[in-house]
Amino acid sequence: MKRSAAALGATMLALALAAGPARAAPATQTIEDSAASGQVGSVQIDAPVRVASDGNNSAPSATVSSGDQNTSDSTGSAQVGSVQVNAPVRVLSDGDNASSGGGSGGGPQTTQDSEGSAQAGSVQVNAPVRVASDGDNASPGPAPSGGDQTTTDSAGSAQVGPAQVNAPVRVLSDGENGSPGGGSSGGGSGGSPQTITDSEGSAQVGGSQSDAPVRVLSDGDNGPPGPGPGGGSQTTEDSQGSAQVGPVGVTAPIRVASDGDNGDGGGGGPPGTGAQAEPEPTDDSATTESQGDGESREDTAFLGEEDSSSADPPATDVLSGGSGGEGGGETVPTGTVQTLGEGSLPVTGLGLLAMFLLGLVLMGNGIALRAAGREPR
Repeated sequence: MKRSAAALGATMLALALAAGPARAAPATQTIEDSAASGQVGSVQIDAPVRVASDGNNSAPSATVSSGDQNTSDSTGSAQVGSVQVNAPVRVLSDGDNASSGGGSGGGPQTTQDSEGSAQAGSVQVNAPVRVASDGDNASPGPAPSGGDQTTTDSAGSAQVGPAQVNAPVRVLSDGENGSPGGGSSGGGSGGSPQTITDSEGSAQVGGSQSDAPVRVLSDGDNGPPGPGPGGGSQTTEDSQGSAQVGPVGVTAPIRVASDGDNGDGGGGGPPGTGAQAEPEPTDDSATTESQGDGESREDTAFLGEEDSSSADPPATDVLSGGSGGEGGGETVPTGTVQTLGEGSLPVTGLGLLAMFLLGLVLMGNGIALRAAGREPR
């Protein structure tokens, strides 16, 4: 009896340890009265790589859950659910990798009475790379949540949900990588509904967010880039050859031998967050008026000057200390020339060239005196 109880307990313990993380139930996939239609559910890939790097890899979170996929009375339709990829790489870099973000899935995908239509859900890629750089990688946060995708009575239509890419790179740079943060609708880049009706050759692409800081010999932490861009609704009706692209957010600070922290990338409210509908004719009067002022070049000033308050801070710090985007430390913006101080010349090679020429003259005089037999005592 005791042996049976012990065996039962060991079996239950082995099953508990072998149990994987919770998985979201797959969404409904339906095809009715259609020809050559294909549907692919949500996909999650977790492939961390370690080479001589001590640390722990957290278990992946719940699978990204896509919305329902429906195809009715259509020809040559394809639907692909949300995709999430987590592939951190470590070489001689001790530290922990947090779990992949939660699975906020894409909205329903619907195709009716259409030909050659394609719909792809939201995409999230998390691939931090470390080479001889100790530190932890934070969770990438929830996957981007795409809105509904609807195609009705259209030919050659394509719809792509929002995308989020997090790929920080560190070489000999210790520090922490922060989470890329959630989107405007709760996770990643928040996508709004995409609708195509009675159109031919139409394409719609949701908002995207990219976070790719690079560090070389630069210790410090990478903060979150902030919420992703929230795109408005995209609607195409009775159109031919239409294309719509949602807002794009990019965070790519670069540091070379520059210790410091990269701050938050700010909130997600970029221009173009409203609805996208049919294009309207533009007024060229403002363009013609602005072309007449091309002769007055004296009023032109570079945005990189010190007296310009509206210039954006540079995204690159070269051989400078301090924090990117902060007031501490002296930064050298790209595209500028910095002198040693007031009344001094810039650093050049003229002094070294003059010393070299003087040495040649003295050497020539010595050779001439020796040849003439009048070598000085």
